[in-house]
Amino acid sequence: MRSSVARQELVADANDFYQRRAKWIVVPALAIYTALVVFNKHTIETRHGLFQSTSRDGGLRMTLQTPFPPVLLAMHSWAAVMLYCAAIAQKYTVYRMATQYGAFIAIHRWLGRLVLALTSLMDIGGFLMGPYSAFEHFSAFSVLFAAPWLVWIVSIYLTATTRYIRFHRLLSNMLLKGCIATPFARLAGAALQHCGWSDSSGYYTG
Repeated sequence: MRSSVARQELVADANDFYQRRAKWIVVPALAIYTALVVFNKHTIETRHGLFQSTSRDGGLRMTLQTPFPPVLLAMHSWAAVMLYCAAIAQKYTVYRMATQYGAFIAIHRWLGRLVLALTSLMDIGGFLMGPYSAFEHFSAFSVLFAAPWLVWIVSIYLTATTRYIRFHRLLSNMLLKGCIATPFARLAGAALQHCGWSDSSGYYTG
């Protein structure tokens, strides 16, 4: 490794809270979430002249003006699932690079490219699906949701150098946290909807 700073950041990342404790809860929980996505079906029903979309994962509902195009729906949802899988796999390579740098650096870089590509697909797909929603203020929500992911895509790519390794680590971990938090936020939103909250309030609050 060319820099002692890079070495320090790598060792610190390999021993952070996620590596020491959180992964033992996060990984099994996301495996269960993935099973929900794979084995359940996305449904669309007609309600009062509009369409109600119910997601695969936890039954998160959204009222639509017109149904989502299947291509956009598949692009957004499956890119999201593959994204958190790839991000977790890449985080694992950091753990291994702390002791076997040469054996895992190439894998780490290729997974990084895959993560950024999947983030782009997920973000673009979700943003393009925004106009189909009948929720009030959903256009603004789409922009606010898409913006951080776009920032991460660009900044993680630009900081993937030894000189900016601290920023790269910070931004990469922010993206990982976003990948972990989003599925749980969707489940929370679905739970609120099933507890009697309006579909829009449950969705936004989750």
